Amino acid sequence: MFVFLRKTSIRLQLLSLGIAILIILIGAATWGYNRILHITYKQNSEYTSEMISAIKLSVVSGAVSINQILPNIAYNEMVQQFLQEEDRLKQFELNNKIEKLIVNLQAMKQGILSIVLLGQGKIAYNCVGCRDYIPFSDIPDRTSAYYSGVTYSPYYKDYVMYVGVPVYNSRKLISAESKIGYVILVLDMEAISPRIGDLSKTVGGNFYMLDRNGVVGSSNVSGIVGERLAPDLEKIVGRGERTADYSRDGAKFIVREEDIPEIGGKIVSVFPVSALFHGLEEVQRLMLGMFAVLIAVMYVLYIAISRNILHPIRSFITFIYDLRSKGLRKPSKRVSLEGYAEISIMARQFNTLLDEIDDLTAKLVDTKTAYIRASAS
Repeated sequence: MFVFLRKTSIRLQLLSLGIAILIILIGAATWGYNRILHITYKQNSEYTSEMISAIKLSVVSGAVSINQILPNIAYNEMVQQFLQEEDRLKQFELNNKIEKLIVNLQAMKQGILSIVLLGQGKIAYNCVGCRDYIPFSDIPDRTSAYYSGVTYSPYYKDYVMYVGVPVYNSRKLISAESKIGYVILVLDMEAISPRIGDLSKTVGGNFYMLDRNGVVGSSNVSGIVGERLAPDLEKIVGRGERTADYSRDGAKFIVREEDIPEIGGKIVSVFPVSALFHGLEEVQRLMLGMFAVLIAVMYVLYIAISRNILHPIRSFITFIYDLRSKGLRKPSKRVSLEGYAEISIMARQFNTLLDEIDDLTAKLVDTKTAYIRASAS
């Protein structure tokens, strides 16, 4: 290839050199951009995972706080007496005492809307039609805290979650016969996941906290609480994979999920792939601008080199052709070249050569003239 270029014109060699440099720069820039792409994707993916972990930690922390309240109620002596008391008057007296306890415990955790006690028969506290909408029958006999699914409460006119435990007679061995009732906490969804709703302005993806039935309990997407995920997305989440690809309307998404065994639910994040490359727009604009400037600079350099090298050489070749066609009939004509040092030296040496040719021609003419005159005389 170099042998071929060596036999071509200087213009073609310059063009080849410029194109080769441009290809090398484009290759280096492409490699660098791909590295930046990979690093940005990795960092944003790690940031997303950290956000999911932070949300899970927040939910678990809230669940731990709630779980600590339940046994304080279930095995309080007054609550035990209340749930087993059959005398209506004594129930009323215990009700007033329990109310102070409930108020203090309710103040320990923000988001507790109500605390419900339900005993055998008609014994109940804070239960106004609660048997119709609180799923007491779903609470297992052996559990430290059972979190129900997200439910719309007609009483509170909002979506709530019920957390309940069975209450056993503390004076007897725990068995089915010793169960005396239930303690139910009615929770605002903010008590479970207080951080998710504030993420809409800070992240480019969607987060969902699902209950044990796959119903959305909290999200940074407005208007979806109490609903299920889109069928295609729900199908992907149902696979149980921690990370999965998801496409919708031609856009690609990354779906991540994290189980929350404390409440029987999970955290799901859905991020557009484009959001994981967030921040590269500036890099793209910068690289395009740099290439535009580089091409402009290379073009200016090519024009300058062409004028400095090719134009003098072209003028010299034109002078040679003109000299060959007209011969030495114009002995006073000399080549005039302006450019780099070598071409100027070559022009001076060539003009010196023409001067010597003119001198030799004049001497030859004079000698021939003298010879003719001597022969004639």
